[in-house]
Amino acid sequence: MRTKLFTLVILISILLGACTAPTTVAPATSAPATSVPATKPPAADETINLKVYVVDFQVDATDKWLEEEVVPAFQKLHPNVTVEFIWGSWSTFGESVAGYFAAGDGPDIINLGSEFNGLYGDQLAPLNKYLGEAAWPEIKNFIPGTLENASWKGELRGLPIFAAPRYVFCRKDLMEAAGITAQPTDFAGWVDFAQKLSTIDAATNSLTQQGFVPVDAGTMADFQWYLNTLWSIGGTLYKDDGVTPNFDSAEAKAALQFNYDLKKAVYPDENVGALPAGQGSVIDEGRGGVCLWHSGWAAPAPDSAVWEKIDIQPFTGDPTNFPNSKPIVVSFVDWWSVPAYSKNVEMAAEFLKFVFSKDNNFKYNQTMNLIPARVDSQTGYVQDNPVMAREAELASQYGYGYAGILEPTKLQEILQKELGAFLTDQQDQATTLKNIQEQYAQALKDAGYSAGSVVMPETPPVNLKVYVVDFQVDATDKWLEEEVVPAFQKLHPNVTVEFIWGSWSTFGESVAGYFAAGDGPDIINLGSEFNGLYGDQLAPLNKYLGEAAWPEIKNFIPGTLENASWKGELRGLPIFAAPRYVFCRKDLMEAAGITAQPTDFAGWVDFAQKLSTIDAATNSLTQQGFVPVDAGTMADFQWYLNTLWSIGGTLYKDDGVTPNFDSAEAKAALQFNYDLKKAVYPDENVGALPAGQGSVIDEGRGGVCLWHSGWAAPAPDSAVWEKIDIQPFTGDPTNFPNSKPIVVSFVDWWSVPAYSKNVEMAAEFLKFVFSKDNNFKYNQTMNLIPARVDSQTGYVQDNPVMAREAELASQYGYGYAGILEPTKLQEILQKELGAFLTDQQDLDTTLANIQAEYTQALKDAGYIK
Repeated sequence: MRTKLFTLVILISILLGACTAPTTVAPATSAPATSVPATKPPAADETINLKVYVVDFQVDATDKWLEEEVVPAFQKLHPNVTVEFIWGSWSTFGESVAGYFAAGDGPDIINLGSEFNGLYGDQLAPLNKYLGEAAWPEIKNFIPGTLENASWKGELRGLPIFAAPRYVFCRKDLMEAAGITAQPTDFAGWVDFAQKLSTIDAATNSLTQQGFVPVDAGTMADFQWYLNTLWSIGGTLYKDDGVTPNFDSAEAKAALQFNYDLKKAVYPDENVGALPAGQGSVIDEGRGGVCLWHSGWAAPAPDSAVWEKIDIQPFTGDPTNFPNSKPIVVSFVDWWSVPAYSKNVEMAAEFLKFVFSKDNNFKYNQTMNLIPARVDSQTGYVQDNPVMAREAELASQYGYGYAGILEPTKLQEILQKELGAFLTDQQDQATTLKNIQEQYAQALKDAGYSAGSVVMPETPPVNLKVYVVDFQVDATDKWLEEEVVPAFQKLHPNVTVEFIWGSWSTFGESVAGYFAAGDGPDIINLGSEFNGLYGDQLAPLNKYLGEAAWPEIKNFIPGTLENASWKGELRGLPIFAAPRYVFCRKDLMEAAGITAQPTDFAGWVDFAQKLSTIDAATNSLTQQGFVPVDAGTMADFQWYLNTLWSIGGTLYKDDGVTPNFDSAEAKAALQFNYDLKKAVYPDENVGALPAGQGSVIDEGRGGVCLWHSGWAAPAPDSAVWEKIDIQPFTGDPTNFPNSKPIVVSFVDWWSVPAYSKNVEMAAEFLKFVFSKDNNFKYNQTMNLIPARVDSQTGYVQDNPVMAREAELASQYGYGYAGILEPTKLQEILQKELGAFLTDQQDLDTTLANIQAEYTQALKDAGYIK
């Protein structure tokens, strides 16, 4: 667990397959950046900064070319435009991009993968008026299949970089050894081919040669392969209304049966073993594969001699039985898109046209050795390599966009599950098609796409999905699954509960993805600061959890409910309280003749100075009177907010959105932070306490008082607790009569997303899990302080330290909550505090900077109109 504000990037990468290009191919030779005339130059006095997030690039090749050649050439046409690149990677793509869309703020251009037109299409700017044929005739030079991926609802939303289609690669030498000279051209032919070219070793009952490999050699169940076979015979995912699933069609049935027959041609039964594992492509020499349906990335290495023995073709469908069949190579296309939130859509479109000109699209792909999306860019290195030339020819002629899929993640999950069951004889064909049709129809209904003609079960059972990160392995999880859920189901027998056990290391990516997609668990475990980030995307729950509906809500610590609320509405329930206390070593205080913690700002400054000791020989601290989170810098934005709130200060003025850092309280709190720092470190040359293990107030570490949570305090079983006094921070009542003792509470909580179709049942489950006894048990498994006061019994009261912390949390808890654009505020405060506390700028400049920068952040986010 953690309590510090996350710098979020929030989703999730929902890649439906290997649809993205690696960034490690060798760089190629240089080609000049070329210009594309601007259709509408901006005003001469308008300064524009374009931010571009890129993941498809070759390090030290593509990036240098874009920065050192393309941008300068573009700026000759647009001298008032700067271009800033954000170099991403596919490993962090989901987290980063989902965060941009969730926040409605980020780069003006985002590099997306194939399927993301269906996921983010409505959040991307329509660009036909800038990139359509009437505005930019060069659009005709792009492979049509690639433009499908860069479009949504009939509008271009960006431009494609490359084409990465799925071909059928076949080993001609292995075919010819069996007397076959050409790839089959219909379903029956492929089944017969796969059977003839597959060899099973009788001694081991395992394959030594496999006639056909559709992505996965073992299961032969791949949802993209199934879609390829469906599309190749003229099948569609939807009926004429564009939203009703079409898996009850003759094409869907025929494609499914073909997948089954193909599997049985290779694996007569489930006891047959797969090909031996090995390195490289399955159709490499000695690997055993004859034909492979996949992209070039799964084929042999580009410099392999085996290419002389490989035939590359499109998949031709089944024209014998379906006259609408056509040869296709399903194209996975990565592309640059323009988010609708961008304030620079027109200039972003100008930059797209420039980067995706004929010569620049050539150069872009040359740096990565990929096939350009523009046909007229497929020259030079493309034509110089026979394999790439053939792949480019097929991509241009038969490209079929892997695009326009509604709720793509749901469809993937449904297809993969049902295909797996059908191909292993766990269910029949009719059941499989019925399951796909009904489950996908429900998914589209849930997402708001389905047409009224879709008939679904009248009373479907409720399946609650719960994403949890606050749990103790083999304790909390087992208790929830083995005790809580069965007890809940006695009251609600039609409800199943499925837990998704997460971790804070992957939390940002997962949760941001759920909210970006508008689909995911019905209950999500959030941290303190997330009511400000996701509040508007959470369901209002007062009618289920408010006092009138559920009187037990009165038993929760008020400060914890602040974190679980947004705009006056409960959005969930808090698990525990993890406040920030002032921990002081009484023995070190008493040695200096001090018997109690100070109660105002001046008192703390004097205390910090008296209790800090500097070794004259080393000019370094040997004892530090006060440590606000970080002992060295003493600059921590949460500590500053604590001091501000403790004297009655607020983050916003009466309108609830205008920052209030020009207030007397903000000024006094900032000056106090400065004076406290100088009391400990008279100048910047004084060295910090020596590094060490454990808490800074442990024996021998040198700290006297610490403001932090219990997690930064000494170990629970340490004898030093007998010497520690725990108090709230009391503000500065001497100068600010509205001061009050507070312990800023960090609270993790269970929330209910507004996208959930089971909000009422989710609220029922919350009430059940957060009952008095269950909130006690939940926290007992983790040894934390329950958010319910009436649950703070047993192990809580048995430990004097925890009992004291629970007492202060209940009496003085102040929610770390209600913060707009929390990540931005963190960045601003941390930067400005650091500059002020190191004498790089004065008090007034610091406050003015905070006020101006945070105001701009709230304007950019749409809070201030």
